[in-house]
Amino acid sequence: MTAYFIFDADEKLVCERIYFDTLTWLRQLLSGIDLKKPKNWPFVIRAVRGAMAQTSSAPDPRLTN
Repeated sequence: MTAYFIFDADEKLVCERIYFDTLTWLRQLLSGIDLKKPKNWPFVIRAVRGAMAQTSSAPDPRLTN
């Protein structure tokens, strides 16, 4: 995770942006799963879908000007 803080000239917080490394925690989550066994595939699919649902390409409209 990385966090960036933007301040104005009066040192007031203007913006905070937090970025998560979703791929790393997904890789760690799935590292113990044997992908050669079809019985594990539903778990992997659910995990990938969950990770994709937590990431978005567009910012929350409440945070934009």
